[in-house]
Amino acid sequence: MRFARGSPRASTLQSALEALDQALASGGKGRILKAIRPVLDQCQQVSPGRPESLRQHISVRCAVADLDPAKVVAAMGGPSRHDATFLRLLARGMEESQNPEQVVLACSMWENFRHAGVQEGWFAANGPEAAALSLHIADLLRRLPDGLLRELQASAWSRSKTSGEKTPYLFPEEMYQRACALDPHPETFAQWMDWAGRQRGDQAARVAQAWHKIRPRDIEPVLRLLKDAEARGAFGSALGYLAKVEQIDGLHPAARGARLRLVAGSALRHLQQKKPALAAEDLAEMSTLPQAQQGDGPAFLAALRFVVSAACGHSEQAATSRADVERLLGSGAAAAMLLFAVATASKQRAFGQLGSVQELSRTERETMDPIEVLGISQNATDEEIRAAYLLKVRECPPDRAPEKFEKIRDAYEILRDPRRRLRHRLFSADPGAPLASLFTDEVRPRRFVGHGPWLEVLKGK
Repeated sequence: MRFARGSPRASTLQSALEALDQALASGGKGRILKAIRPVLDQCQQVSPGRPESLRQHISVRCAVADLDPAKVVAAMGGPSRHDATFLRLLARGMEESQNPEQVVLACSMWENFRHAGVQEGWFAANGPEAAALSLHIADLLRRLPDGLLRELQASAWSRSKTSGEKTPYLFPEEMYQRACALDPHPETFAQWMDWAGRQRGDQAARVAQAWHKIRPRDIEPVLRLLKDAEARGAFGSALGYLAKVEQIDGLHPAARGARLRLVAGSALRHLQQKKPALAAEDLAEMSTLPQAQQGDGPAFLAALRFVVSAACGHSEQAATSRADVERLLGSGAAAAMLLFAVATASKQRAFGQLGSVQELSRTERETMDPIEVLGISQNATDEEIRAAYLLKVRECPPDRAPEKFEKIRDAYEILRDPRRRLRHRLFSADPGAPLASLFTDEVRPRRFVGHGPWLEVLKGK
């Protein structure tokens, strides 16, 4: 509000306004009520067309300060006009509070403002303004404690059954749904999706379906549907969504390697369902994918081919595939572990039984057991473990034998930690070992590691 400079009345009004601001800041209710009337009287004299606007601002400030509405009306000499301007002011004032009850009131006021704004011609009922208001209300509701919001919603449901009263502003999903219907923009849907992803159940999937239906070229909802389908084990649906992702953006990071993962999941699911013929079709498709030829992909394909062949009763093909796995991994033990993993994942464990550790060759045992890797006894001391580690590192330095060095280092990391070493000693026994193996292990000669440990013992006496 502006006044003519130098006017005595304007100066008086300015002083009265400052006094009311100071009273509101102090929180003294009596002082606030006492300062209201002089402000309105001076405003009527200085700017006769502005008292109503001032009265609305005062009403809102007093409401936020939690003054008695009847006393405020009496102090102003009458109520303020509750039009769209007033409702917007009141909503803005209430939403800035940290009080949950006032935040709820702000949501109600914004909904009332939406209706009033349409009636007074501020904006159209189905325009972007209405969508923005709905999103804003939903955002305010997210600030409320979950327990309080559930109580308010339960009470609203009860009232609606008896009186028919509708309170959509208490339900975030209704606000998001309305906003997306009025303004189907990706950002609008993204906010709805973000909220739905934090809720229980399948709300996020339903939002993604709605988003995809309205905006089929947006990749975000398709990625969400793909993720949900894969999590449910619905690999056929997931592959369908992947095809859409590839159509929208074939270079998207989520599309890389996803087909191999999904087809593999489909193959395992078909094996679980005792449909090896369908698993064989999945295997054939996997074999055509470039990613399946990278890294350990060929070994995995061979392991899967073994399980599929065994499930189909093709023993010769299964034997050939098993040999392929051993050849590709260069270790019968590693091959057995991979075959066991694939057979277990496909619920075909009968085809991937692990043999006893004692049945492995000496070389294979040394690559698996940290005790064997370092060449020490089960009861080796810390000094013996470290000495054996350093000796092995000198024999297999990382620049000349990187793979062996990695195994040596991993073994040392397990055995240097007393807790991990304890777990290894407790849980490494093989109850299925052949009884004859009990008499085949050599007793390792005790190694002298110096007089240091004995000196430490003597010092402690």
